[in-house]
Amino acid sequence: MRKIHNYTGFSTESDNFIFNLENNFGARHYNRINLVVRRAKGCWLTDDKGNKYLDCLAAYSAANPGHHHPTITNALLNALTGNYASVISNVVFTDPLGIFLSECAAFAPQLAPRFGAHGNKVLAKNGGVASVETALKTMRYYGFKQKGIEDGNAMEFCRKLMKEGLIVNDSHGHTIRISPPLVINDEEMDFMVERLERVLVS
Repeated sequence: MRKIHNYTGFSTESDNFIFNLENNFGARHYNRINLVVRRAKGCWLTDDKGNKYLDCLAAYSAANPGHHHPTITNALLNALTGNYASVISNVVFTDPLGIFLSECAAFAPQLAPRFGAHGNKVLAKNGGVASVETALKTMRYYGFKQKGIEDGNAMEFCRKLMKEGLIVNDSHGHTIRISPPLVINDEEMDFMVERLERVLVS
């Protein structure tokens, strides 16, 4: 974690050093964009030179509230310093989980009254986006295998958009994924749309 750059986040290692670490020790999944994000706040990502990029991925919905949202950050700090019994096992009960489930169940009116009149049931997991992506991969594989549909070159557009200050990613070569945090404001949305039009229409 030696000091190399003026603008730092978690470490001060060079971008190339980080690229090599991830390439050597990380399992491959998505195509990568050659950018090391050093800081993240709200809808914005910052590199080691202080360049800012509008995040149009939101960690595929995991960062929908925005990066380091103060309400979430404070809740996490309170949980950590208060020694809350939050993540243990489904074998025992915890008060944070019970309260969390009851509040999640109240987000919407009862969705399936034919299964009973006692309100919604909640299964807390992070698989929504992963489930949709699995369905898309299955359809894509069918199109490639059964219909002979070739992949495109979406990563080329992702690299062009990065030069314009947008961070997006391709989904297996044929689709550009754009999913900014839900806290994006009108000015940031205009910033994104203007650059998308500039790159995709040209």
